[in-house]
Amino acid sequence: MVSKISAQKIVDVFQLFWKRFSLIERVISSALVAIIVLESWILGSNFYYRNATIVPRQGGIIKEGMLGQPQFINPLYARSVTDKSLSSLVFAGLVGYNEKHELSPVLAERWEVSADKQNYKFYLRKDLQWSDGQPFTVADVSYTLDVMHNPDYSESLKPAWDGVSIDKLDDWTLNFKLSRPSPNFLSVATVGILPRYLWIDVAVRDFPKSSYNLNPIGLGPYRVDKMLQNKEGKIVSVTLSANKDFALGTPNILTAEMKFYDTKEALIAGFSDRDFTSFGIYSFDDKAVAKGAFGYSNHQVNLPQYVGVFFNAKRPTALNDKIVRQALAYATNKERINRVVNYGAGVVINSPILPDYLGFNPNVKNYEYDKKKAVNMLSQAGWLDQNRKGVREKDGKALAFEIIIQDDPQFARLAEELAEMWGDIGVQLNIKKVDTATLEQQYVNGRNYDLIAIGESLGADADPYSFWHSSQINYPGLNLAMWENGEADKLLEDARQTGDTDIKVKDYEKFQELVAEELPAILLYQPTYVYRIYGKVKGIDLSGISSATERFFDIQDWYVKYDRVRG
Repeated sequence: MVSKISAQKIVDVFQLFWKRFSLIERVISSALVAIIVLESWILGSNFYYRNATIVPRQGGIIKEGMLGQPQFINPLYARSVTDKSLSSLVFAGLVGYNEKHELSPVLAERWEVSADKQNYKFYLRKDLQWSDGQPFTVADVSYTLDVMHNPDYSESLKPAWDGVSIDKLDDWTLNFKLSRPSPNFLSVATVGILPRYLWIDVAVRDFPKSSYNLNPIGLGPYRVDKMLQNKEGKIVSVTLSANKDFALGTPNILTAEMKFYDTKEALIAGFSDRDFTSFGIYSFDDKAVAKGAFGYSNHQVNLPQYVGVFFNAKRPTALNDKIVRQALAYATNKERINRVVNYGAGVVINSPILPDYLGFNPNVKNYEYDKKKAVNMLSQAGWLDQNRKGVREKDGKALAFEIIIQDDPQFARLAEELAEMWGDIGVQLNIKKVDTATLEQQYVNGRNYDLIAIGESLGADADPYSFWHSSQINYPGLNLAMWENGEADKLLEDARQTGDTDIKVKDYEKFQELVAEELPAILLYQPTYVYRIYGKVKGIDLSGISSATERFFDIQDWYVKYDRVRG
């Protein structure tokens, strides 16, 4: 009763004072009260959000734009970024990468590695089934290896599995025996596994013609639900649904729709028209790519790739003279090339081992742009412009070379910049543009060039062996400079075999010094990959991926819908 009387008195006093307020005083008082109430609500809300845990829940959809038509949704035959990306969604390997981008179990529940790194024993999960309900067993793994060993199989995965045999210990246990030690074999075991029961009646030589390439059955986080074609028979889109039986759990995002475009321009126009919610592309493909877009997140990644100009050591040209190569290096303004080619988004490099990768040597010799030095070096070596036509000569031969490039805007800009820079020191650079197939078949395979400007993808462990060891001079090796150096070979061999990180680092550091001194190539930049996606899609971290095709490595953890739960 007392509290009721007291409350009434407070109301009476408030009303008395309120009647004495002027109109302005009443407005100000009301505003102050409103501010106090609003601030209290905001503080309470902030406290709640700060002390609440985000718990993803299932639901939502992503729509992604992709460049090119799908042909092989098949991990053993996928070549294009589109095919490899789709295959990563539909198929899974014995191991994969976790959120820290460390190798972790997927189809295998665990593994054991022998001390000599030549035996890898895998224990498979026993509760897995293919997307059509058939059980997954060791026979599927064994069959996938058999395909890669088949004489009719000649895809890029084949060399990694040469010398690898398999022992089936039981329906759920197997052992891979390697002909030589390989500390990096687990990264090879990320390859997607094929269902034996589906493919066993298809001859390996006929795999590329099989309808299963576009009607895949896999063990990955998603399964193909629907494929839409236009009147011309082109695939317009593929709709995938979450695989509830995926080894790592049902993905949070239940539907993924992929839409396909024939050109980069059409892809970017599709994004501008909001035809899809995400796409990935390199910064050099379009000036506007690296810029932000309202409502979207940009995930920028410097992948283990580089672009360089490789000198052919086996061609009888002036490039066999180290002084000429060094003069060209001093005449190359890498910063300017990066601004022009990558619109400033790439990373200038000086070494075949990239920054942030094991063994990177930041102190390696750097041919910093110095036009005057380049001119003096050539003049002292006897290369002079005696006829005043702008091109240096020596012994009746002009200092002129042909550079082979892919007919692509990125490489066109690069070659034109080089031609101008080298022209300023009296070197004539003739540019020859060819399509991708011609580049591969007529030039890369046969090493038929003076110089070639090209990009190389190093892979997850960035081991430089395949790109610089003398055993890789001939195709399908990737030593495009045709460089032979016995000391470098030994360092790369030792680094590949050792399990001691300190030894590997020392070997790589010395290897980089040899490359910088001999200069078999001018390495220019590390391109930047940009993945743009609707901002409401959370859980994305692409910082550890080694290629654009790995962007979905943990897609099962992405989410659109979520709850906030107080601890």
